[in-house]
Amino acid sequence: MDHPIPIGLRGSVLLALCHAVDDLGYTDKAHEALCEAVTEWLERRQAAPEATAAAPQPQPLPRAKPGYQWKQLFLPEGTELRVTMHGRVRHAAVEGNHIIYNGKPVSPSQLANTGDVVRNAWRVVWLKLPGEEWERAADRRAPWRS
Repeated sequence: MDHPIPIGLRGSVLLALCHAVDDLGYTDKAHEALCEAVTEWLERRQAAPEATAAAPQPQPLPRAKPGYQWKQLFLPEGTELRVTMHGRVRHAAVEGNHIIYNGKPVSPSQLANTGDVVRNAWRVVWLKLPGEEWERAADRRAPWRS
């Protein structure tokens, strides 16, 4: 013989169940309805593997385009970066998901700042996205751009 076992049930669900079976409280009437509902759910769940086997499989998500996400600005792979300091020009490029300078991954801030100099990378880094002209990073991220 099955014995009732206390289970956690949201109060709102219990009230809706009692209301649906015209039960003023959780009595035998509501208890039987709950057992019936859970039994039906279990039967549907057991039948589900057969139905899902014939169902078409979801398509994998397309692979993300490689590039570097710099705050709100996405730099696609192939983007060139340029910084000039004391007449010396440094060039880097986006390869895969990294900015590469001298064979090592760097952040835009690391590219812009060397030694004791601290500069705002948005103001001193120039970008050349594939197929475009050179543009200052700060201008590229302006809110009016799409």
